Amino acid sequence: MIAKITENNKKPTKHYREKKLGLIDRLSIALLKKQDTLVKDTEHSPVSNIRRFFGYLMDFMLANIFCVIPLVIIQASLTGSTNTTQILAGIPLHWAYIITFFVFLFYTFYYVYIPLKIWPGQTPAKRLLNYKIVMMDNSKATAKALFMRNVIGMTFLELAAFTTTYVVQLIVLTAKIDYPASFGYITYFMTFLSFIITLTNYDRRMLHDYLGKTKVYMLQKEDVSDYHAL
Repeated sequence: MIAKITENNKKPTKHYREKKLGLIDRLSIALLKKQDTLVKDTEHSPVSNIRRFFGYLMDFMLANIFCVIPLVIIQASLTGSTNTTQILAGIPLHWAYIITFFVFLFYTFYYVYIPLKIWPGQTPAKRLLNYKIVMMDNSKATAKALFMRNVIGMTFLELAAFTTTYVVQLIVLTAKIDYPASFGYITYFMTFLSFIITLTNYDRRMLHDYLGKTKVYMLQKEDVSDYHAL
């Protein structure tokens, strides 16, 4: 005998809700959507990380040589010796502030005035390696952008400029505290983090680029800039 199935005997149909995405999945989708909305600059080639590294290294050494001029002059006048170091401990505090001020002044000339007025968008190393700094819309980098990018960003955000050590030394001398032993590890981490960020975007922008709202791109042979004399 076959049992008659009535409407009342039917099992209720289960309705399954769509599985909710986890936090990582939602963030990944959001980042992908954001990347899709970015307009890639197809007219200019991005600068490779290796070229940027050598450009930074060359600028670091050249700027360091240039910016220690006031340090050498002032320390020599105070000690009577030309054997100077970049250590501010042992000299009067007010002279430490004066030295730091002039070091930052020379540093600003190198990283802001030169790429603003002499070689638009280029420091000496960038000119040698044939790439330049521009705004996100490819317009000329402004003084504010260069200052935020090269002075504030590299000194206080990435902790990757030699001027960072002068700031830390002034804090140590003023507050009369010990030099933080972990500071070196923090600077390495911030520099490494900035390098990792270059791998996540088409224009190879670093932390200081995001702060200055700038990017860098390779120059072509036919590109000609209006350079000015000192």
